Amino acid sequence: MSSNDYHTLKDSELWMAFCDGERKALEEIYSRNINMLYSYGAKITSDTALVEDCIQEVFITLWEKRKRLRTTNSIKFYLFKSLKRRIYRKLKESKKLGFRYDFSDPFLATTFKNEPAGEEMDEQTVKKINDSLNKLTNRQKEIIYLRFYAKLDFQEIASVMELSVKATYKLQARAIQRLKDNFLFNFTFF
Repeated sequence: MSSNDYHTLKDSELWMAFCDGERKALEEIYSRNINMLYSYGAKITSDTALVEDCIQEVFITLWEKRKRLRTTNSIKFYLFKSLKRRIYRKLKESKKLGFRYDFSDPFLATTFKNEPAGEEMDEQTVKKINDSLNKLTNRQKEIIYLRFYAKLDFQEIASVMELSVKATYKLQARAIQRLKDNFLFNFTFF
């Protein structure tokens, strides 16, 4: 199979090719997911070297264990969960945990600007959104990121965050309500 053919494969097909030992499939998985993985890792820790090392370790481990991996329809979900576990393990000793949200993140800004409402946003509105997001708890920031930027479903989010599916629904509802309250407060008084 030529390297161009991998671009058109669905995640499940790409995963099967990868598990069969095709290096080009690994390269395609990497190129499809690296930006989002890096962005997600940067939300967990500001230590960019640690994030880069953990991403590299995830892909090395993935390649080494490819024969024993189960099938998946969502490679992104699998990678997010693996990266989070690896970063948390490394940070546990130093107690540097905390999900960070930064609207100026180029990946997030591009994602948001591609939305219909994003094209008409001025800098002041973007600042108010960012201020509102920064007032969320770390868990609330993480669920907003996973749901709306990474576009994971509730089952996948529950697994990544190690919560029940019901708890993810509740957490998202509380996060959205708090965002609304913070955003309205920022608009009313600033």
